[in-house]
Amino acid sequence: HDQPARAEFIRVQIELARVDEYDSRRDDLEVRENALLQAHQVEWLGSLCNVFDEWEFRRGFLEMISVDADTLLKSTKTHLNSIPLRRVEIENAVECEEQLARCSFLKGVRDLQLAGPELLDLETLLPPLLRLTRLELCNQSLDTPSMESILRHGRNVTHLSLTNCSLGIADIELLARSELGGQLVEDRVDDNPF
Repeated sequence: HDQPARAEFIRVQIELARVDEYDSRRDDLEVRENALLQAHQVEWLGSLCNVFDEWEFRRGFLEMISVDADTLLKSTKTHLNSIPLRRVEIENAVECEEQLARCSFLKGVRDLQLAGPELLDLETLLPPLLRLTRLELCNQSLDTPSMESILRHGRNVTHLSLTNCSLGIADIELLARSELGGQLVEDRVDDNPF
């Protein structure tokens, strides 16, 4: 209502989700999608443009953000609690695990990516994230207790990616024998030393 560009953007993205990659309309739809996004994303995101490193819209609504953990925690109270995001990519979350675990906004997230060079306290971070179905850890030095935390608290996870996480054969075997390993639709363990 009274936002014709936003309404058109929603219709274009919904149509893009429906057509296959070889549909003759796809190119025109993508051009229109990009034009609308370039013209209106600052208006649609408001002050959040200055908060996120990256973002994506899906079916006309904000679906994914990429952000540093400190920035995320500062923004949660003022910006994010009213946005039903599906995917969140967090960098540099070490020493923020307890605050992130208490973050009500994250409890509804289904897809979480954590990146950074230091070992995270997954035993603290994962238990409150009950809706999580996809977990990606990148550039983490996972140890056996961290792997056990994933297995213990990843009860709804169907997609697991552990890229460059210093996994050994014992860790992979632990995952393969676990209940979680049996429910995974997709697992990736790229760039590990095993």
